[in-house]
Amino acid sequence: MSCSEFHCDDRERVQHLLASRDSLSLKVAMLTKQVALQREKIHEMETMLNSRHSDGVNNKQNSNESIEPIAQELANLQHKNLALEREKLEAERRLRLSNSELEHYVSEQPSLSKTQRSKNCSDSSVNQAELERLQLAIQRLLADNEQKVRYLETFF
Repeated sequence: MSCSEFHCDDRERVQHLLASRDSLSLKVAMLTKQVALQREKIHEMETMLNSRHSDGVNNKQNSNESIEPIAQELANLQHKNLALEREKLEAERRLRLSNSELEHYVSEQPSLSKTQRSKNCSDSSVNQAELERLQLAIQRLLADNEQKVRYLETFF
């Protein structure tokens, strides 16, 4: 293995680690936003459910029929929120591992300059693809949430 091949492998490794770190950082940020939105929706639904319940609707059957879909939707949102929380925690764990691995690897490779590392990071098409995928997922989640809000508003 020639010296230049070795440095090429090092640069590829650092580029991969930087791309992984950036991707995970973005994922953690997006998951944090999703979790916050889900918590807000859950709080709104709990408030609506409690107000419906405390209003004391005269017809018990109508009350149960109108509360049941809201309660079911609330349970679904709580389940989604837990799944997002788990995914966020896992992404944060992977981000910490990636950062640790990157720091360790870079500290062993003093020949790589900061400009090389930042160039490798900015050239990564992996980051762009991951960013686009996550943005589409967030747009779908937000659209689903809006649709659910409109559905729930029909009960009030």
